[in-house]
Amino acid sequence: MKSKLAEWRQDAGLTTSVPVGVMPAIQEEVEMTLLALGYTGQEVIQALQAVSKDANMSKNTNAEDWIREAISWLSRSTQL
Repeated sequence: MKSKLAEWRQDAGLTTSVPVGVMPAIQEEVEMTLLALGYTGQEVIQALQAVSKDANMSKNTNAEDWIREAISWLSRSTQL
């Protein structure tokens, strides 16, 4: 399963490192969820970078909160 997830990440172009504030387990869950929802690898990276700048989120260990914030950020960024 891990190798399949790694392959999926690579196919989506998610080889770029994500900011320090994102824990690896959260990063992976957010990436997989957003990719499954149809976002591109670049959109996922941008959302993670944006959300990780929030001091409150960088301390948050709840992946669902990260996913909600990322989707919210993506929704706002597409309206610009």
